[in-house]
Amino acid sequence: MMEAMALMEMASGGTSPSRQGAGTETSVPELEFRGGGAPWSLSGVSSSDALRHAEERVDNLEAKLKASETTHKKAEKDATAIEDLRQRLKML
Repeated sequence: MMEAMALMEMASGGTSPSRQGAGTETSVPELEFRGGGAPWSLSGVSSSDALRHAEERVDNLEAKLKASETTHKKAEKDATAIEDLRQRLKML
C-alpha cells in the first residue's frame, strides 16, 4: 500500500502548497485492489507502465527545471546590467 501511495505522489507531482496551481498537477487513476498477481493496479494500468510514466514525468520536470534555472540566471544578469546602466546615467 505504501508503494501505491508513493507512486501516486510521484505521478501527481506532489501535493505541497508551493506546487499547487503551478501547472504540475496530473490526474491519478483510482487504485483498485485485486486478488492474485500484483497486489494492486492503477485501473487497468500495470505497475511497470505507471513507473515508466512517472520516470518520464520526472525527466520532463528535470528538463523544465534546468531551463527555468538558466532563464532565471539570465534574467538576474540582465537586471544587474540594467542597474549598472542606471547608475552610469545618473553620473552623467
